[in-house]
Amino acid sequence: MGLKDLINKGKCLIGLHQGEWRVASPTSCTFTRVCERCGVEQSKVEHHWPEWGFGADASCQQVRTCYRCGLQEERIYHTWAEAVYKTKATCEQEQVCGRCREARPAPVRHVMDRWRYVGADSCTQVQQCSRCQTDGVKNRVEHSWGDWQHSNAHNGPLRVCLRCGEMQVQAQPGAAQAPLTTAPPAGKSRKEMFEALKPKMQMLAEQQAAMERVLGAVNDRLVKHEEAPDEAEDPPAPPIVTDDEVADLIARAEAAEGSGRSLRERDARLEGHWRCTPPALSSGGYSLSTDINLVLDAEGRFARWSHSIGPAGETRSDPEYGSWSSPDGRLVLSYDDGKGSVRTCEVHPRELLFSQGGDQAYWQRVG
Repeated sequence: MGLKDLINKGKCLIGLHQGEWRVASPTSCTFTRVCERCGVEQSKVEHHWPEWGFGADASCQQVRTCYRCGLQEERIYHTWAEAVYKTKATCEQEQVCGRCREARPAPVRHVMDRWRYVGADSCTQVQQCSRCQTDGVKNRVEHSWGDWQHSNAHNGPLRVCLRCGEMQVQAQPGAAQAPLTTAPPAGKSRKEMFEALKPKMQMLAEQQAAMERVLGAVNDRLVKHEEAPDEAEDPPAPPIVTDDEVADLIARAEAAEGSGRSLRERDARLEGHWRCTPPALSSGGYSLSTDINLVLDAEGRFARWSHSIGPAGETRSDPEYGSWSSPDGRLVLSYDDGKGSVRTCEVHPRELLFSQGGDQAYWQRVG
């Protein structure tokens, strides 16, 4: 057997037979052939199809018929329009066929252009769909600040959030910043405390104004006496200062001294890296988990940032910096941008507990 015969035999062994295909009849689509080399008989079906065509104007059923054997095939071919909302109060969408008007579900599309508060006394907001009121995965803090009031205890303007009760002291040039977030006593919200303190704050402001008027009058008389020392007049009467006014001046001095002293007090057990993981926010199959990190160093400086993981991936907030102290079992954070907080805390080797911390009451030591 020559080389050519070996090659031809190998072709047949792998199915590469040789021969002409013949149709059994003009109306048949079955073709057969016999291999010229090995005599193997083969058959196949090969239809001659036209283009698909619709059976009716309002129907999506298409048909085609083979030119040779008359075999007919059918299929459904819809012409889908763009997705539209099913109703005004839902975010479910559907697509409607332009020919037969059949509808099929489309992906849900929310319009996240609103925010809602998570609680009556909380300033944390979660993103919300304006169509179906479904909560999103994003959140933010939005305070409702009241008017600025002068605080004698802090020797500067102070305002309180009317929702959560957080207090903010306005930074004074050349003065130590000491913004506060005080914890309310049991049974009272911060808003109730603020409303109860309003009359006292007003009274203190009136007392201070009265003291300024008295001192102003004394100064005017002294100036007048210096300008006309020869005129006969009665010596100026000493200003009348009540016991309450004296007590208020002493209290303000003690508060100012205590504030400066507290900024220098730091509990070494608080130094290190702490982390808090509030309950995850979840809605509509989405979940957002957030870690809040707080690093307190031995020099009295701190850094605070958050790290979130959700459907969109990981996000990390920019760090916030400031100074910290811990007088009388409280952790005082004074941010460089003027805001701050004060919370009573309980320190353990690996845990840090805040008595009024809400979902941020429990912290763990990282390093």
